[in-house]
Amino acid sequence: FLSNNKFTGPLPNLAGMNALNYLDMSNNTFSSADFPQWFSSLQSLTTLVMENTQLQGEILPTLFSLFQLQTVNLRGNKINGTLNITSNYSGQLKLIDLQNNSIDSYIVRPGFSFQILLMHNPVCYEEGSEDYCGNSQTNFGYSIPQDNCLKTQCSFDQILSTFLFRLDKHKHL
Repeated sequence: FLSNNKFTGPLPNLAGMNALNYLDMSNNTFSSADFPQWFSSLQSLTTLVMENTQLQGEILPTLFSLFQLQTVNLRGNKINGTLNITSNYSGQLKLIDLQNNSIDSYIVRPGFSFQILLMHNPVCYEEGSEDYCGNSQTNFGYSIPQDNCLKTQCSFDQILSTFLFRLDKHKHL
């Protein structure tokens, strides 16, 4: 994990790291930078977590087409423009968390089966955006566990590990 290390300066370019499947560089003090094109070249990536990293600009739609991609957490950045998920997206995709950014519109291909979280984005102040802007979605028959956490105290990893533990526990019942 490269998160919470007080890294500064430009975001490192990790293009060519073809075996990388989990990338978390959250909560560092990188220089503001446009959304990196090289994210879309990480062919083995399953999880991308870049909370509070000063990313800005629009997300390239090709990011969501990475074959193994399951989770994208880019909350707390300066990502703006339109969230476009109309091209081929990964069949493995489960969650796109873009809370606390500056997204002003979205285009999503009908029939998707993953969760999108857009709370605290300008798009959420428009009528008809409630599906992605509520406190939780129930596309998968679950909600984000919050019994041991206050909203501001749980990292994405804590929430995900609690959820996975509950899934495993439920599987053995």
